[in-house]
Amino acid sequence: MSKSSRIEPHVLGHPLEELLHGLEGAEKVNPQASHQAKWPLPCLCCCSTNSTAEMTAETEMMLDIEAQGLTDHAAEVAVGKEATGVASSEAEGAASIEAEGKTSTEAQSVASCTEVEDAAITEMLRFAAPDLQADKDIWFTAVLRNGNDLQHAPEQLRKDKDMVIAAVWTTPEAIQYAMGGLNQVHDCLRQSRILEHKEETCSRKEQAILSIKINLAEQGTSYAMQFALTMKDDPYLGQFKTHNPHVLCQKSCDPNFSDVQHPCRGTLDTCLISEQDNLSAEKRPTDTSCWRVAFRFHQEECKATSGFMIQVQEVEGLGAGQKIETEMAEQVGLKVFRTRSHQRSIDGNRIAGVSRVVKACYDSGCENMELKDVWI
Repeated sequence: MSKSSRIEPHVLGHPLEELLHGLEGAEKVNPQASHQAKWPLPCLCCCSTNSTAEMTAETEMMLDIEAQGLTDHAAEVAVGKEATGVASSEAEGAASIEAEGKTSTEAQSVASCTEVEDAAITEMLRFAAPDLQADKDIWFTAVLRNGNDLQHAPEQLRKDKDMVIAAVWTTPEAIQYAMGGLNQVHDCLRQSRILEHKEETCSRKEQAILSIKINLAEQGTSYAMQFALTMKDDPYLGQFKTHNPHVLCQKSCDPNFSDVQHPCRGTLDTCLISEQDNLSAEKRPTDTSCWRVAFRFHQEECKATSGFMIQVQEVEGLGAGQKIETEMAEQVGLKVFRTRSHQRSIDGNRIAGVSRVVKACYDSGCENMELKDVWI
């Protein structure tokens, strides 16, 4: 779900510019010519932190071979895409091709080159020399192009607030790769749109809550983040104020965090964390609340407003925490829509399927309170 406005390497003055131009198949890249310019940022493959350092013949040969290999790979991908595009064009007819203004082959070739470019930069980042790995400017260049490259950055940069904000600005779901608690910092969350609430569009009085799979090493999974963000943009589901309590509450009275056998079910009677730490003076969850208490609190809010819970089941099945959330929803008496899919990505069309089911439920008066499976 990267933003449509891409920031290209040549705009940033990156020396990978000519290598990427070579991927388009125009000419074999000339690393020596590229390196002679005084670039603001060092090359990931060969340069020291001095961007004007001279290139050795051995390094030039290495880059020459690498660039040709990437060019050959891009050409192979483009050939495969061309075959697919030709078959598609024959089925659709010549008239639609002319109306489009370009053939599907051309569009697919551009897409394939872009994918190869991104993959090439990611690989260079992962295997760069240690001194370049620690260079913040290089990683800024990378995450502004593709925020998901944050996952390959050194730990200290994944704990850097500016770096995280740059990554989520480009790719909102990259918030899952933030470390050092930054995946819970309001500035980072707002930039990723996870905390964004458009009050003027939340016209429904009913509230919703998301049950997503949690990766304890970081935060939610990529699929879960995509789901939450895409749901905000849905014309119908976007009308409901939707809670995602795991964004801010990640403490637990359970040493194993989400052990189904642990007795806590989000009530003050079952939770081992004190009421003082679980609730504020206004009797609402805080940053020190047990996640189960915070989650149940919002479930009860949803129930009080005749709302619902959307439980996002991924390909591998429900997470342990989601099983606990299902139990708590049953205890609260909250309507649950459980989305299921064989896909590992989500888009507006799939969310629209969920939207139709939820709308049908409300149109019928929400008389059936049983859990509803929704395949998308």
